Amino acid sequence: KNFTRWGEIFGTWVANAEYTYHIPILGDITVKAYVSNHLSCDSLGTYSRECGCNGLENEVCIMTPIDYNHNTFSCMPMNDTDARVQGSDANMYVYFGASFDVAGDVTAVDTGGWVGPYSLLLPDDDDNRTTNAGVTKIRYVKSPQTALLQRPLDYTLTTDPADFRRIFSEEAVNHTISKQSGDISDVFAPYYKTCSNGEARPILPLIDFYLDDDEKLRIKFRYHLFVYPDGDTLQSKFEDWAEDPTKPVSGPYCWNGDPNKGFTFDFNFDSGNPSDLVNFNAGCVSGIPDEACVPPNLMGCEGGSEADIHSTQSATLDLSLTFYLAVGAALLAACTVCMGCWVRRLKRDVKGYKVELEGRRSMVDHVSGGGEDG
Repeated sequence: KNFTRWGEIFGTWVANAEYTYHIPILGDITVKAYVSNHLSCDSLGTYSRECGCNGLENEVCIMTPIDYNHNTFSCMPMNDTDARVQGSDANMYVYFGASFDVAGDVTAVDTGGWVGPYSLLLPDDDDNRTTNAGVTKIRYVKSPQTALLQRPLDYTLTTDPADFRRIFSEEAVNHTISKQSGDISDVFAPYYKTCSNGEARPILPLIDFYLDDDEKLRIKFRYHLFVYPDGDTLQSKFEDWAEDPTKPVSGPYCWNGDPNKGFTFDFNFDSGNPSDLVNFNAGCVSGIPDEACVPPNLMGCEGGSEADIHSTQSATLDLSLTFYLAVGAALLAACTVCMGCWVRRLKRDVKGYKVELEGRRSMVDHVSGGGEDG
């Protein structure tokens, strides 16, 4: 992956939407929703293989072990294999949330923390392009990390914790892989107001990055955040919003046996054709929780002034630690040498003492024996 060319895509990207719906007598209902996405390098990326696969068309390079230290690599459709890649181009963490203000009564739900990491490939057309223009699109792949995706402890986005696996975890990864190279605008169509085709199957956020001839970045973001509202008031309002083309809400869709239960917040954004419904920004934005800006496990690990400050302190600490370790090692070595000398000397003294003792015993035996003969 040419990260010199595409390195600017790393970091936090936030999509958010806010709108108000007036209800006579009851008052205003204000809905806010956001999706925070953080892209970072994969520490296992050194094991990633391309082997000429067309990742833009959903192909992935899979390793097949033959014998000890001998493997073959081949291109396979991402959605036709259960095999997992050993390393990927990037990791993505996501943080989702929504709030509903019904005449001053606010209900907020969110993932309660970052979900991830999701393993991604970042295929591009750099090998075939003839101008500076180019494209790379995130492609989800299964890796050893996929089975470890867990629900944050403070997760409240859905009332049933078991739904996490279907909306954000391995089931969602598998379904996203099967759909990510096609048109996802109608991915929920088979479940619209019917359960005859089964339950709705949510997918994960998709981001396309384009560079024009001047190497200016253009972004296309697509995501349908799946929710199911609790309470008759919110349920009826979601149904109204879904019928209103000025609101980024779709549904209803089948969920848990109810054909009218599920809805989606539709985050569709194209920087080449901005929307009034959805905002998309590089970096954190006001109105979302501070913890939704950068995953805590990555803070201080990725550039910036904080890293510079910490690096100075760390260098001093490391130098001091190295000095003390060196002195300690020298003292230990000296003690070891001295101990060795002392032990060798002790052995010589003991050996000499034994010789002297044996000699004295011989003299005693000789003297004693002579007395009996006399």
